[in-house]
Amino acid sequence: MAEERLIDDDKDRKYKIRIGENGEEELVIEGGDEDETVFDIPVFEEDDEEAVDLTPDMLAERDRLRKQEEQARAEKCGKFLTDARSALEGGDYESALYAVNKAVEAEEKCGEAHFLKLKILTRGMTEFNSLEDCAETADNVASYCGAEMKAELKENASGLESRIEEVRKRTEELGAKNEAGKAERRGAFASAKKKAFTMFLGTACPFAVLFITAIVLSTMMFADERGAYLIATIAVGALALIAFIAMLVCANRLWTAERNVKLNEADTSTKSGREYLESKTELDLLTRIYSSFEK
Repeated sequence: MAEERLIDDDKDRKYKIRIGENGEEELVIEGGDEDETVFDIPVFEEDDEEAVDLTPDMLAERDRLRKQEEQARAEKCGKFLTDARSALEGGDYESALYAVNKAVEAEEKCGEAHFLKLKILTRGMTEFNSLEDCAETADNVASYCGAEMKAELKENASGLESRIEEVRKRTEELGAKNEAGKAERRGAFASAKKKAFTMFLGTACPFAVLFITAIVLSTMMFADERGAYLIATIAVGALALIAFIAMLVCANRLWTAERNVKLNEADTSTKSGREYLESKTELDLLTRIYSSFEK
């Protein structure tokens, strides 16, 4: 009953949200000399389902442990970054890459780690051999590095710009050569396909007629005591078999002609096409690296 009376007493009061000294939100009751704080409202950046089952003390301990882990990761990352810078200054790129990879493992979102890794992989933005690794690192540069780091990379990327232009020109030339080869073969393959299709129809139609005739004759091959229908059925069946074999041969030629038409349009089926695709992939990766400085 005491609890019910307390609720009845409070039901007409006015409530409001107040910002506390540390920026936290509090629910308070208006009235009296001072507002009475009812309870603090925790604010989470993301949904925290685990927090529902934790007491305030447990939440505080969890937050303390998380901060402790974050600090340990930051210290570990900082140590490896120091090692990476030292190795990079000494020209030991292998050791520098090992150290910076360890730094990334410790703190995946560390912009400086990705910044140093790209410098190491590209030998100071002068070599671009491991393009897949460089492009992946450049994506992380775009996501985690600040404007100053990106500006420094771009400032030293004159070699990358010239490389992009060189590869773009080569890709255009290979693409034109590849398309010219396709066009040259396209007419011959189309003509061969048309011829093969005509031959296929020329054997498929007779086979269909002979096959149907043989079926019809087979229903009455014992109707004549002299065996005329039987002989006719066997003869027509033999012709149908020959026509079927001829149709299979023509069908194989038609399939081959159709395959040649499709292969002619696929860049992977010719040497010039594969060279074009390889050059295009290189251009895409180089452009991806350069664009990461401007995001």
